[in-house]
Amino acid sequence: MINNVKLYLNCKDTEVVNIANVGDLKAQGDVSVSFKGKDIFIPFALPGEEIAFEPDGKGRGKITKIITPSPFRTQPICKYYTRCGGCKFQHMETKAYLAFKKEVLAKTLLQRGIGGDINDVIAIPAHTRRRATFNSVTAGSSHWFGFNAPKSGNVVTIDSCPLLTPKLEAFIPALKKQCFGITGDVAVTVAEGGFDVLITAKKYPEFSFLERLGEFAYTNNVARVAWRAAEGDEPEKLAEITQPMIEIGTKSLNLPMAAFLQASKEAQKVLADLVVKEVSADNPLRIADLFCGIGSFTIPLKDTFPDASIVGYDSFAPSVNVLNRIVPAKVQDLFRHPLSHEELDKFDVVVLDPPRAGALEQVKQIALSKPKKVVYVSCNPASFARDACELINSGYKMEKVTPVDQFVFSPHLEIVACFIKN
Repeated sequence: MINNVKLYLNCKDTEVVNIANVGDLKAQGDVSVSFKGKDIFIPFALPGEEIAFEPDGKGRGKITKIITPSPFRTQPICKYYTRCGGCKFQHMETKAYLAFKKEVLAKTLLQRGIGGDINDVIAIPAHTRRRATFNSVTAGSSHWFGFNAPKSGNVVTIDSCPLLTPKLEAFIPALKKQCFGITGDVAVTVAEGGFDVLITAKKYPEFSFLERLGEFAYTNNVARVAWRAAEGDEPEKLAEITQPMIEIGTKSLNLPMAAFLQASKEAQKVLADLVVKEVSADNPLRIADLFCGIGSFTIPLKDTFPDASIVGYDSFAPSVNVLNRIVPAKVQDLFRHPLSHEELDKFDVVVLDPPRAGALEQVKQIALSKPKKVVYVSCNPASFARDACELINSGYKMEKVTPVDQFVFSPHLEIVACFIKN
């Protein structure tokens, strides 16, 4: 995408060095340039720009001056941009940014020999993210609370984030104050009934934290606060004013502690609508929803096909148990114990939404099975392309792919694709 960027080295030399043969804008948002026989990666540059930069001696560079800005450059919406490592593309005009993400997806698929049509990226706006995980570090009387700096474990303290819902953004100062003394991750979900807070920290919260917890919760519309020592541990409830609830389709469900949810309501609806649309063409009688979680797709599918036999599968028992009250759901680790092709033969359609690593072993079983349609939802183009190859090589044909920009201004991209059995 970048094909004519002039870069000038900012150094003690009196001669300005013009670097030619600049590489494309990379998927992570950096420009790759060759300088003195080595590749240097520089963030926040755009096509057609002239910039001065300073190498850090570790393979990366920092823009020191934008000499000629790109017509696609725009003003970032966040005052912490470039210092906070969460966003990579706020400086890029929306149409160019979405076109770039589509191009990255196309290139990733082509690397696996997969062509085909890709729809334009569906944009999810800022100010919609209902979930965020903050970093909290306390050292003596000092406290940092916010997000990690780019390529660093250092925490950039923040008091706002325009990606979040206004309600969650306004909650940051009070949450930061309450979390003094905590060193770990603080995950917050905007639920029906109030904020759901989950702290992951090796050290159990001190008495001073617990002493002010009740007032903090009542004053700031906090439904629940829980703690765990490490990811994967069962959380311990520290306070619960009311049971947090979440709406999916026509249902309102209890939200389990540490449950997975799509990052925003808007993205959840877009993804569910796409899945339902792909499934609708055949009016299926039997649907398997793999990696179903609490039912982000299972429930909308049941709403649309009330007479269909739908079964969800997921390894996280608390979510499965909640979903099972509405739609049949089973606890199963699909990584270690994928559904066999014989079990999958019972279904007309398979829907799956695995984590970033994809689901290669499960996909191998799907490839051997008889379902005539597979609807794959992915948050990682690389693992999706790998798994798509497995399906295509087994006789499935990939229909149009629809990308969804759920993780706004980040390199991440959601994908919904339909595969038809030849």
